[in-house]
Amino acid sequence: MNYSLKELAFNVYCWSCFGVISFISILLICIVRIINLIIRPFPTPRMVRIAIRLYGWIIVRVVPFMGPVRLEDNSGGLPIPSILVANHLSAVDPYCFGVLPGEYAFMTSWPFNIPIYRWIMIKSQYIDSSSGGHNILEKSKTLLAKGCSLIIWPEGHRSTDGRLGPFQNGAFRISKDTGYPVIPVCIKGTDVLLPPGKKLLTAARISVTLLPPRYPNNSESDREAVRNLKNLVFQDIEAEQKRRTQAN
Repeated sequence: MNYSLKELAFNVYCWSCFGVISFISILLICIVRIINLIIRPFPTPRMVRIAIRLYGWIIVRVVPFMGPVRLEDNSGGLPIPSILVANHLSAVDPYCFGVLPGEYAFMTSWPFNIPIYRWIMIKSQYIDSSSGGHNILEKSKTLLAKGCSLIIWPEGHRSTDGRLGPFQNGAFRISKDTGYPVIPVCIKGTDVLLPPGKKLLTAARISVTLLPPRYPNNSESDREAVRNLKNLVFQDIEAEQKRRTQAN
């Protein structure tokens, strides 16, 4: 495949910035971790989560200076903590959450298989989605009780055609068991920037839209509440995807 000089320059710039910022961030986290072990002024997991959010903010707001990720908050005031449920289009999706305020933890699996990432995942108390239902629920309860929001990909994998795949129950069961709301999140444009299977970036306008919160219905049985909440959130994100496609 042939790429234009402009495309190659764009990739050299973006990947160079990403590599340098990532290296510096990991180095700083290690240094702060050592200092923290000596004087313990701040809980390590929270410190690492805040550092990761700042890292994400730099990646999506500073590096793409001609087209930073845009946040559209239609939630009516983001409840904190909450369970953010997003569509999944690209490997760059997690970085997009750098535009959000507050403290959050991801529920994911593949970074736990990469040595350096695994260390960061563990230190930040992120949740390994392959660690079993009971373990996931207990860790989720602990994080939410500390005021830390969760970010979950209910499809479990990236979409290859932009359309929503079936949702798994996990995020909605956590909402039912804890009472915390689910915030539907619609990500747009990352499938253009870096679709699955592609290594070079294509310049794209990316947006993250927060939709109104959905709460579990406590008058329903657990199974009904989980199913209905899942269906409502699916419909919310799907409708927002269609709205943004038509607007473009």
